[in-house]
Amino acid sequence: MHAVGQGALGVECREGDAETAKLLSTLHHRETVLRSVAERSFLRTLEGGCSVPVGVSSTLKETCIELKGGVWSIDGQQSLQSSHSVSFPDKNPAKRTKNSASYVAIVAENVPLTELEAAEQCGKELAERLIEQGAEKILKEAKAANIAQ
Repeated sequence: MHAVGQGALGVECREGDAETAKLLSTLHHRETVLRSVAERSFLRTLEGGCSVPVGVSSTLKETCIELKGGVWSIDGQQSLQSSHSVSFPDKNPAKRTKNSASYVAIVAENVPLTELEAAEQCGKELAERLIEQGAEKILKEAKAANIAQ
């Protein structure tokens, strides 16, 4: 597993700047966008960041997105790992409104909304599964150990 978003490049623009966002949409790579949304959703739900041992591995298939994720204690003695996948509901893209939706701070004009929603759901549900298994305790201890250093 790797760090969330490892290898993905992003370009930022002002929120609400529809003209620039539209120009930037030509740079979107569907697979990278969807994998990044799933991975970032996973990390956000865990309330993780750069200083906690969280790893992911994402795979995009024609009909679904798959995510494997894990959390580890600082000493590596404790770990929780799981995987989850979410199917894309249909091939027909939902109609967009004037204001584009943001998925974990990613706006992707040329990626179907149903796929973006599925990717975000995948990351969130995997994180929730790990939280139910005790990830919160491991992450709390890791954050405390990092603060103490």
